[in-house]
Amino acid sequence: MAQGNRPTLSNEKQPAYFAIKKSGRSISATARLIDVGYLELRNALYGRVRPTAAVRQRLSLLLGRDPSELFDAGSLRAPRGSELCDCAGCSFKRFRAAEQAVQR
Repeated sequence: MAQGNRPTLSNEKQPAYFAIKKSGRSISATARLIDVGYLELRNALYGRVRPTAAVRQRLSLLLGRDPSELFDAGSLRAPRGSELCDCAGCSFKRFRAAEQAVQR
């Protein structure tokens, strides 16, 4: 794991992929059911990108499982640079920006 043992994207099939297959659905049928793009869903299921909030929520409702059971830790981690990112670099940038805003 990179970034001081922070989980990264695995590029491996996620538990959600196997749950969808076990339910007898295809990725394209599931994408239509939860109203997201096929490529968006497929890339999230294959661990290539982090699933969007819509994918996490809708897939969780469809399969009746918590998002933490459907995706690994690297897929659920907040993207770098976001308000939720907890890496030292992003935290420092937010601190500096807030400090400069107060000084103005």
